[in-house]
Amino acid sequence: MTSAEVHAQNAYFGDGLRLSSEQKTAKLRHLITVEPVVGERQAIDSYSGMGLLRKTARNVKVPVTESLRNRRWLSQVDYWNSERFDGFDRMRSMTDPSGRLSQAWASGAAREWDRCAVKAALDTAYVDKHGNTPVQLPSRQVVPHNGTGLTLAKVKQAVQMLRRVAPDRDDPVSIWLTGHQESELLNSPTATSADYYAGRPLMDATIPYFMGAYFHVIDDYLDLSQPAVGTTPDGISGTFKTILPLERLEDGETTNVRKVIATVKSGIVMGELMPITTEVNSAKEYGINALQLQVEMSVGGTREHESKVVVIECIDPSSMTFA
Repeated sequence: MTSAEVHAQNAYFGDGLRLSSEQKTAKLRHLITVEPVVGERQAIDSYSGMGLLRKTARNVKVPVTESLRNRRWLSQVDYWNSERFDGFDRMRSMTDPSGRLSQAWASGAAREWDRCAVKAALDTAYVDKHGNTPVQLPSRQVVPHNGTGLTLAKVKQAVQMLRRVAPDRDDPVSIWLTGHQESELLNSPTATSADYYAGRPLMDATIPYFMGAYFHVIDDYLDLSQPAVGTTPDGISGTFKTILPLERLEDGETTNVRKVIATVKSGIVMGELMPITTEVNSAKEYGINALQLQVEMSVGGTREHESKVVVIECIDPSSMTFA
């Protein structure tokens, strides 16, 4: 093989690196409150019951009122992983694979960050002075599926529930949904009519803001490393991994129910002990030119209050395999 052929082969090997499911940053990060934390657990306090009293006489003592303090706890969960690059493979490559693989690992970490935010919205919250009292999201905060997908009536109900407890319009409402639910809204004449909505939903195939809420698509992602049942990991077959939960109906039928989340920015608090961090360092025990890519983060969150999170149940027939 000539040097030119070797060079061409090496260039093809290096330039052929592509990301199959790239996500540059956590999509939910700017939709919720993120706090720096110190230590494994940290308390956050919210206050209520404050109000002024009318002064009805001269030269009297100022009244003293203790505001109600609601304490919740942020527990940090550590995540990490790594991948090694054989030094001899790197020498055969015109392009160092660590760059694109760093992006791929960071994308995976960003999806995990989003999943942690969803867990904070839906899972048990721990309250009181020492965080020993568990609090579940009550059933009254769930808009039932009623055998249908995402409808404008469900959206309207969720927004009304949130605005009842969070009337400050500077605390924006966001709805987290998948592309399937967005497509259902696009089928509504109201959402696509210029009489109700001045955007271009059909041209852009998206609804960024409607009925007092910002819509953010948090889709499942195709994991080719987890093939469909009965097949091998060959890059052809794969399984979709959820970020927004997809659960089987209680009656055991084949139809699944998606949990769409509606919340206000103050409704969920994420603590971030260590943001998503990637580093490429030497791994000489595996060879002189071997490198190791490491990615780590430490995050955890909770609901600021149950009234600020609403779950919209939607029938979702999306297939979870690609084969």
